[in-house]
Amino acid sequence: MCALCLGLLLASGGVLAEPAANPGPDGAGSDRAEPAAATAPPGPPEVDTSTGAADESVRAGGLEVVDEIVEDGGPSADDSVDLDTSAEDLLAAYLQQIDAQQTLNGNYDSGVSESLAGMARLLEANGDHDNALAAYQQAMHIQRVNNGIYSLSQEPMLRGMISAYQARADIDNASRHYEQLHWLYLKTYGDKDPRLLPLVAEISNWHLHAYNQNPSRKGLYHLVRSHKLVASAIELVSHQFGGGTLTVLPLLRNLVVTNFYLADHQRRYPVGTEEGFSFRANSGALAEPLSQDEILVLNSYHNGRRAHESIINTLMNNPDASTLDKSQAMAELGDWYLLFGRTASAQGAYREAWRIAQGSPDTQPRLDSLFGTPRLISLRPATVVRDGPSAPGDATPLRVTLRINSRGEVKQAAFVDLDPEHHPELAQRANRELKQLRFRPRIVDGTMAASEDVPFALSMPGQLPEPSPTP
Repeated sequence: MCALCLGLLLASGGVLAEPAANPGPDGAGSDRAEPAAATAPPGPPEVDTSTGAADESVRAGGLEVVDEIVEDGGPSADDSVDLDTSAEDLLAAYLQQIDAQQTLNGNYDSGVSESLAGMARLLEANGDHDNALAAYQQAMHIQRVNNGIYSLSQEPMLRGMISAYQARADIDNASRHYEQLHWLYLKTYGDKDPRLLPLVAEISNWHLHAYNQNPSRKGLYHLVRSHKLVASAIELVSHQFGGGTLTVLPLLRNLVVTNFYLADHQRRYPVGTEEGFSFRANSGALAEPLSQDEILVLNSYHNGRRAHESIINTLMNNPDASTLDKSQAMAELGDWYLLFGRTASAQGAYREAWRIAQGSPDTQPRLDSLFGTPRLISLRPATVVRDGPSAPGDATPLRVTLRINSRGEVKQAAFVDLDPEHHPELAQRANRELKQLRFRPRIVDGTMAASEDVPFALSMPGQLPEPSPTP
C-alpha cells in the first residue's frame, strides 16, 4: 500500500471525515475552521473536533454501527516492527485492519483509534510526517468522541503530533500542541495538582529549546512562556510541600536558565535602560510604557539572582542537604555574578562557598572538585527533543590549551590540532568563540586565581583539517 493510497484514505471518508464544529477551550461550540499552521506564537489551544453529540449526527448520516468486536487480524498499536517485514507491508496490514474494524464496529470504535495511532508511529518512524500527523489527528478525534474533549486519552496522539512537528522543525505547531496538552491537564486535574509538575517542567524546557533553535526577536514569546510556566510550578510546589522542600530545586534552576536567556535576549534586542515602569529607549515625547514582557526581560539579572538565593536558602534550611550541595549552590551564585561582570560580588560568593566546603569531613577532595581547576560556566536548558545521530563533520572538538585570568576570561589560546598559519580563518573563528566563554576561575584559599595551560576542547561545526604530521 503506497503512501499516496494512505493519503487518499485519510483524506476521504474511508477513515474519518473531520467535523466542522470546533469547541473552544471552555467547551462551547464554535463554527470556526481549524486554524492554519501558526505563524506567530500560539495563544490558547484550539480544539478541532466535536463532542459525542455530534457523533450521533455522523452515525445518523449513514455510518453503520454493529455490536460485534472485530478480531485482531493485523498489527496492534503496540506491536514492535519486525525488521524482516517491510514498512510498506506493515502499512498495508494496518490499513486492512482499520477497514475491517470500521466495517464491523463503525468509524468510532476505540480499536480504530489504536490502529491509527500505531500506523502513525510507523509512518513517523519512516519519515512520512505529513501522513503521520493526519493519522494521529484522526485517532485523537475518535478519542474525543468516545471519551470527551477533555479526556487525557488524547495525550499519546498529541505527543505523537508534537514529535512529528519537531521532526519537521515546525516550532510554532509543536508549541501549540504542547499548549493543548497543558490545557487538557488543567481541565483534568485543576491548577493546584502536583501531577502537573512533570509536564510543566517539560514544556518550560521545550520553550527554552525552541528559543535556542532560533533566538530571534519574536522568540521572546518562548522565554516569557517558559518563565511563567516554571514560576507557576514553583508556586504550586511551595503550596503543596512548603518552602523548604528539595523538590523545588530543579524548578529554581530552570528559572535561573530562563532568566539567563532573557538577559541574553536583552543583549541582542535592547528594549530599554530602566527597570520596573519604564519607557522605550530612543522614543520621543510620546513614549509608551514597556510591556510586562519587556519588564521581565529588564529584570532578568535580578530575578536570576533571586532564584539562586532561593536555592541557597532552601539548602541551608533543609537537614537533608549535604555540605557539597550547599557549597556548590553558593559557587553557582558566584558564577551568576561573574557572567554579568560583577567580579567583587563573585569573589564574595566564591569565598563563602570555600568556607562552607571547609566544614566537610573530606574537605580537600570537595575543594578540588569545585575549585581545583577552571570550569566552564554554561547555562543551557534540558534537552527535551531526541537528537538524531550526528552526520560526519557536524561538530568536531578542537583541542586547545588556555590561559585564564582570575576573572575567568580567556586571555590566550594555543591550538593543539590546528596550525593558525595554514588555517587563519578557522583560527580567528575559534578565538572569537573562546573569547565569549566565561570560566569559574581556580580558587586558592578562597581567592580567585589565574591559571595557565588549561586543556579544553572547543566544539566547532564542520570538519576540521587534518593535523600536520609531526616532523
